[in-house]
Amino acid sequence: MADNKDEKVVYIDPIYIKYRRMWKENRWQFSGDLVKLTIKQNKTGLDKLEHHTLKTINRVIKENDNNWLDGYEWTEGVLRPNKK
Repeated sequence: MADNKDEKVVYIDPIYIKYRRMWKENRWQFSGDLVKLTIKQNKTGLDKLEHHTLKTINRVIKENDNNWLDGYEWTEGVLRPNKK
């Protein structure tokens, strides 16, 4: 959102922080937000903030190599988070 022309300026993106944490802690909600924004984009279009949010979600997915099942295991016909 902000141009970082001056290398000394640090921009902290709270949307990125939120979705990065959500990827680790609640992948189902993350997926739900992605679906909602994609549907809205196709039906009515997105405002500036929603567009930034969708780009951020896609960035988080790309940073995790599109591996939606990382951290989850398939046991007894149910997908569950891996136990640590």
